[in-house]
Amino acid sequence: MKLTVGSYLGWEHAFGDSTPEMQVALAGGGGFNIQGAPLADDSVVTSLSAELSYRQVSITARYGGSYASAGQSHEGRLGLKVSF
Repeated sequence: MKLTVGSYLGWEHAFGDSTPEMQVALAGGGGFNIQGAPLADDSVVTSLSAELSYRQVSITARYGGSYASAGQSHEGRLGLKVSF
């Protein structure tokens, strides 16, 4: 049986205009702008993962997060892999 673990810790900084914007148009119509939520100027990002393998079977678990003064974002994943 083999256990593999990993982690990541980082910092992100947004340069320039931090509000995503896109100009779009529908067929036969005029164009318009779409604005997204503003990005945080500074945020801490982290990731933790683990994989347990035994013969042809492996189970993985992963967590990722982003933390800023304006909000947080979280994600989690589980996986099962069987080789034959």
